Amino acid sequence: MKANLESKELSRTLFYFTLFREK
Repeated sequence: MKANLESKELSRTLFYFTLFREK
């Protein structure tokens, strides 16, 4: 369960990272 949460957080962080990088 914790690993799943970390995976979700990682995906969101990666999403924002890519979004800001595109700007």
